[in-house]
Amino acid sequence: SANLCDKSSPMRRKLQVVFETYAQADCMLMSQIEFSTLCAKLQVFRPGLFCVGDVHLLFLESAGFGACDAALDYMPSVDFEEFLRMLSRVGTALKIGSKILHVAAAHADTLEADEASLASLRSNLRHGALVQGDRDWKQFFREQDVDGSGNLSWPEFLHMCRLTLQLTEHDNILRTFFSRVDADMSGEISIEELIEFLGIDVETVLPAARLKAKKYDAMYSIDTRNCTWGTLRPEALAGSER
Repeated sequence: SANLCDKSSPMRRKLQVVFETYAQADCMLMSQIEFSTLCAKLQVFRPGLFCVGDVHLLFLESAGFGACDAALDYMPSVDFEEFLRMLSRVGTALKIGSKILHVAAAHADTLEADEASLASLRSNLRHGALVQGDRDWKQFFREQDVDGSGNLSWPEFLHMCRLTLQLTEHDNILRTFFSRVDADMSGEISIEELIEFLGIDVETVLPAARLKAKKYDAMYSIDTRNCTWGTLRPEALAGSER
């Protein structure tokens, strides 16, 4: 469909999350067994319409073989684009057409295998924004909004994670996170949605953190010339808290 041709579309992104989650041996290729596992999870096997044997035939046809070669001891794999075509073939077999794509895309929201990774990414995003100096969260994220729309598109979000924050999480984790925030599947997340999802109160956390840092700094006397430091006298420390 036209929606899948747009590489930044929410549905395509969700389908890619599903693909990379089930393609465990190689995130760039999905095997017949992995595709069968996904079909079973989606509950698309139907007597008389679509079965495991049909998955085998789909993979053979993808590799250029025919039904007469079904007994070949060969296990081809498919990339993401071929995976999309196979899903469409499954939809045709089940007589539901493109609805199969929506079923598979919705499955991305139920995946729990990477919950720990998502929690780690959330923490890394919070930390990354907090170390940007005196700028608050809203200002930091606005600077990533290059088109001034008030939202972050998937390319802008990816650019922020990779180049600005230099995060190393797999694209699958980033796509899943983006999809969780983009609840309406608009293909964009607002600055407010992102801050709310990260669970940070911008107006209270940053001032509190800065006050803590100020007090900590006031506890020590540092001599940069002689490379020595020491604690301040109690009366000086008390004065720094006023």
